[in-house]
Amino acid sequence: MIHLNTAPYTPNTLNGGFPKPATQNAGRGHFTAPARKIVDANYVRNISPTFLDYWSQPRLFFNSLVPAEQQMVINAARFELSKVSSQAVQKAAIAQFNKISNDFAKRVAMALGMPAPAPDSGYYHNNKTSGVSTFGNPLPSIKTLHIGILTTTTSSVSLAQAATLATAFKGKGAVPKIVAEYITSGVDMTYSATDAVAFDGVIVVDGTSSLFSMTSASSMYPPQRPASIVRDAFLYGKPIAAIGTGKAAFDVSSIACAQDGVYCIDSGGLGGLPDTFEGGLKTFKFLGRYAVDS
Repeated sequence: MIHLNTAPYTPNTLNGGFPKPATQNAGRGHFTAPARKIVDANYVRNISPTFLDYWSQPRLFFNSLVPAEQQMVINAARFELSKVSSQAVQKAAIAQFNKISNDFAKRVAMALGMPAPAPDSGYYHNNKTSGVSTFGNPLPSIKTLHIGILTTTTSSVSLAQAATLATAFKGKGAVPKIVAEYITSGVDMTYSATDAVAFDGVIVVDGTSSLFSMTSASSMYPPQRPASIVRDAFLYGKPIAAIGTGKAAFDVSSIACAQDGVYCIDSGGLGGLPDTFEGGLKTFKFLGRYAVDS
């Protein structure tokens, strides 16, 4: 029978404290060298104090994030710890978070129904560093960014407008993908195989209102897939745009045009949309759409 060591670390509450570190008097694997010396001292089995600070650097990382990114880290900790069945392990994790940030630890503890810990401030500092945050500074270029252009095979005008946009964004170095019900000339992806995570921004062209009707359904893609692509892109903080009747995509998800990163263009042309949308792509994420703990 193979012993399953479910907690190969120490101290732990899940495996009776085993495996225990070897000592000079118990266990195998302990090293001693009583006769060997370094200049004027004996060899000892110990940890250098410089290796005992595990918290200053994570705090530097956390301090360097914008509030929306800090919220993402906290939400990830809440998610992972909520799946842990041992309250002792949850408490131990919160204790480690508390050495990094009391605010972090309190916000995680609150989600798990645990009391807020008192500050453990031995390693707290207010230092920050650059180049850690993904958000906050505009991108220098939109090259290699993916743009989903939502169209429909039922409208030749829609397909032509999508092709014009794709050409404009290719000229800027971006990677436009035209999405429709099925693959045909000028279509790169199908709605059935597409999701908002595939794109850095989404544009809905004119003539597509039928895709977003709550009363219509298609056998070509899951229910409301075109609408979910637009809605999720908005919730993920990405720039989105709609042209003409494509604004039905915004209406079905109650997305207002008059807000940052949401662009509405009337029918009859692109209205300079490629250049305007480029600015939204350089912003990358519109952080006002993210909920942050009060």
